Amino acid sequence: MKEFPTRDIFPSLTKPHEPRLTVVSSLHCKGQIFGYVGFTYRKAVHIVLDEFYMNWCDAVSSGLNAVQNRIYKDYVNKRIESLSEFAPVLGIYNKRGLISKLMNLMSENSDFPLTLTLLSYIREDKVHYSVPPINSIVNAIRLSESDTVLASIGDDIIAAANTGEQKLSEQAFAEKVAESVRLSYKGAVEIKQERIAVISCQLKPSDIFTIDSLICSMADRLKGKMISLSSGTFSYKDQFTAMRDNIFRFPEKDWNIEALTRSMGLSKSHFHRIYRELFGTSCKEDIITSRLEKVKWLLENTSLTVAQIADKSGYSNTSHFIRQFSSRTGLTPSAYRREKEQKGK
Repeated sequence: MKEFPTRDIFPSLTKPHEPRLTVVSSLHCKGQIFGYVGFTYRKAVHIVLDEFYMNWCDAVSSGLNAVQNRIYKDYVNKRIESLSEFAPVLGIYNKRGLISKLMNLMSENSDFPLTLTLLSYIREDKVHYSVPPINSIVNAIRLSESDTVLASIGDDIIAAANTGEQKLSEQAFAEKVAESVRLSYKGAVEIKQERIAVISCQLKPSDIFTIDSLICSMADRLKGKMISLSSGTFSYKDQFTAMRDNIFRFPEKDWNIEALTRSMGLSKSHFHRIYRELFGTSCKEDIITSRLEKVKWLLENTSLTVAQIADKSGYSNTSHFIRQFSSRTGLTPSAYRREKEQKGK
């Protein structure tokens, strides 16, 4: 307890003013004073110190006490984490433990590829979660991927590391996580795949000396992706999904990306970013894929010439079509048709 100038609560009193009455109440809870609240009145008859005012002071004090307890709890947990290699709440590695584990894996298995993935979940406003999304994701991965190394690196960001030749795309990884949660909780917990933000990279043997900075860089990129997703991507989901469905239904159309961006009122860079974040690939790549799928079907099921198939699949230049088909399949259209005919006999 110590004295303090009244002007600390009422800066206006430092300026010339008419005589007035000042009432100061302490915001206290469980023997602790968190601060003071004060009112000034020009007339004593205007003073209001009823039960509503007192209840308001009690509510503010209780709220400040809860915040203080939460801050202290976080402080204790961080102190515990700083002295150990495990996150006490989730029961998995913390950042320190992850770095140690990755260094061991990289030194023991330098010939095997090691993939590091960072992920988080973008919560929906006004949605009550019976199980915190991050907790449900951690539990589901632990049950379905026993060989995966999991770690909490703060701010609801989870790191997952595993060895193996197959590296999933970020979109495929998000889909797998959402499906694992659904199966683990038998539908009782819903995790939406499009709200799982994912960043991944393949670790090289030389990264063993810069793992800490690499994790920090990936975490910053993930936070940026989460902000980007929250600020606009979800609002365009229906439009982009409908557009992508049309691309695969009508690949022969003249799909002009500049025209698509203008129709949506988006810049090209914004359009490409949203498309990739929603589908894990580019719009141009989907156009090529949809056209080549139609080409394959026409080669296998019709007797149309290569030039006719190219025209019906959206290619105005037959030579360009043959080059693109050959680079993607390793066969010319004619060779592809002969191979399918021989397999069908």
